[in-house]
Order: sequence, then structure tokens, then C-alpha cells
Amino acid sequence: MLQIALITLALTLHLQNPAPADPPQAELTVPELRIEDAAGAVRRLPLEDLDVDEASALGGVLVRIEGLEPVAVPAEETDTVQLELRNGGKLLGRLQGGEGERLDLRLVGGTGLRVMIEEVDSLRFPARLPRKGRQVLEPAAVGDRLYRVAGEELDRIDGAIEAFELEGLRFSSDLGSKLYPWSEVAACFIEALDESGGADGEGTPVVVDLVDGSRLRAGFLRWNAEQLELQTPTGRGLALPNEAIAEVFFDDGRLRFLSDMTPSAVDEASPFGDDLGLSWPHRMDRSVTGGPLAAGGRKWSRGIGVHAPSRLTFALDGEWRELRGSVAIDDEVLRLSARGSVIFRVVVDGEQRFESPVVRGGDPVLDLPQIALVGARELLLEVDLATDLHVADRADWLGVVLVK
Repeated sequence: MLQIALITLALTLHLQNPAPADPPQAELTVPELRIEDAAGAVRRLPLEDLDVDEASALGGVLVRIEGLEPVAVPAEETDTVQLELRNGGKLLGRLQGGEGERLDLRLVGGTGLRVMIEEVDSLRFPARLPRKGRQVLEPAAVGDRLYRVAGEELDRIDGAIEAFELEGLRFSSDLGSKLYPWSEVAACFIEALDESGGADGEGTPVVVDLVDGSRLRAGFLRWNAEQLELQTPTGRGLALPNEAIAEVFFDDGRLRFLSDMTPSAVDEASPFGDDLGLSWPHRMDRSVTGGPLAAGGRKWSRGIGVHAPSRLTFALDGEWRELRGSVAIDDEVLRLSARGSVIFRVVVDGEQRFESPVVRGGDPVLDLPQIALVGARELLLEVDLATDLHVADRADWLGVVLVK
């Protein structure tokens, strides 16, 4: 009976939502760039003074715009499409149609983007995916695969894409060649026929995170006080308004985000055992509940969301110098009646290199010390329970990077 009472109490605390006010946001100041170099040193540049056509002129690898009101992220609609790209990019936008081997999108901030079929690994319309059931979406063993809306379920059709059209997707299968209206398309996986879609554009490789969670890999051309100009992998120019940009990463090989890596071993939270089916898998670049990472009153585009207790092990190659990053409990718990409490630890090759004090929801973001990794082969990120018995222990590893 005691166990049942504890379970009921914990679930109640998780689901209660008295909705206190969000953490206060800092008042906007003069917009500026926060520029962090590979050594972790930070300098600032007024946005109005920004005008560079060489990435090296910025002298940094991680750049964030502060004090600039971001564009509003539009609500998800039935024509909101998510593209997974072969070079690791992810795009969210409104579908504008297509022609032949190209798709036309409208990104956050109003920028139009043309994407070629060889760049795309998959596309899906989140609002059309079933909310109930556990239908797994996966690619075909050979060829392309289309998932078509059919009431509360999805029809799976294997075959080959013939063309994108303004009205829909023309697909060839055992059913013959047929045009499926975009309103009936839930998802499509596209077989890679060559490696041409896996590269970045010409110029310094840059990864741009947008305020809606999109991630675009391209080549840097120019950045000024109004926009960032890029070249896409297929050679097209693209201009992104600064208000749509969350963070810019100049990928010159000196840093690697842990959230771009796959753990070699995982031990996830299952607070009351597997019998109840309660589990909290980690999420890369999202909070453990699937929302954007948020801590210290701001959004973070990079990090790992977990629920205590959590152990994530990463295999290293001995070539990294140090680990940097920050930790916190995600701000989403501030809408709950419980705030959570955890302890973070970093273990390198079996030796504990860092242990935090008890961290609670609403506490300031805690920066990790620079943790030496020279010659290291294994990195363990651990989050343990503290005082609140699993409740609201939604922990974030924020901006954790390996440094050469």
C-alpha cells in the first residue's frame, strides 16, 4: 500500500500544473554578439558593427546573438513539414509545393529555401502523425517508403518517388504511378542513391540553429547587422534574418557537441520499475519531455535532457583535451508544484572529476569546470536523485562539448 501511495503522489505532482509565472526574461539591451573561442574565452561585438565576409574575422567557434527580439515561431499547422537532411541538418517549415526533384519551403522568419531530393533523408508532417498507438515509422530496406494518412492509421507504401509536384507527391508502387495529394502525405523516407547530398556548401562549414529548432549545415559567405548569408550544399545562396538565428557553430573540428554523439551505454530512469511502463529516455538537444531545452530563463539549442537517475557513457578516442558545459534542472519544472533536486557527476576513465552540489529547479545554471580529458577513453555523465524522490528531476546537460 505504501508503494502505491508513493506512486500516486509522484504522478500527481508530475501532472499538477498550477502554472506559476515563467522565469523573468532579461530586458532587451543593445543587440550584440556573444563570441566564444575554442579555449572558452568570450568577447562581445555590437550587432550594428557586424560586417564580415570571412569566418576567421570573428575569431570564434560559437556565436549567439543577445538582446535581439527573436521572430515568433509559428504554431504547428497541417502543412508544417520536418525534413531530415543527409548532412545532419533538420528543417522545419511550411511546405510551398515542389517541382521535379525539388521541394520549396518557407522557414521561420519568412526565408524561402529550395531543397533537392538528394539532400533529403526523410520528410514528415508532425500534425498528421497518429496521436494514439505506437506505429513505428522507418525506411524501406530497398527503395523509398511513403506513409499515407488513412483515418486514424497510416498506410505504408513501398516504391519510388517519381516527382515532387505543387499538388502532391507522385509515387510509383505496386499500385502503379499515382499522385498523392500533400494533404494525404504523413511521411516519406527516401533512399540515398549517392553521397552528393551529404556535404556542406562551399566556404567555412557552419551549423546554424534557428529559433524553431531547425538546424542547417552550409558554407559561410557573409554576416552583417541584418542577415547571415550562406551557400547550401547544392550551391544555392540563402539569407537568414538575424532574428531567426539562435546560435551559429563554426565546425572547424576543434569542438564536438556530445549531443551529436551516440552513447556507448545507457542506464535510464525507471523510477517505479518496468512493470508500470514508466521510463524517461534521454533526448538529444531537447528536454527529457521533448520540449526545447530551457534553463536560466533562456533557450539552449544544444544539450542532453535526462531524468534522474541517469547514466550516459560515451566512448572517446584519447584525442580530446577537455570537456566544457553547464548543468541545470530544466525550467519546465517551474510550471509544476515540485521543482526537482539532483546531483550531477562527471566520471572519466572510472575516476570522478566533478560532483555538483544539490541542484534544484529554478537555481541558476551551473557551469562545469574545465574537465581534463587528455588520453581519455570513456566519459560518464551521471545524474542522481537528491531529496525529492524522482519528482520533477528533469535534468539538462547544457552545451556540453569536447575540446581538442
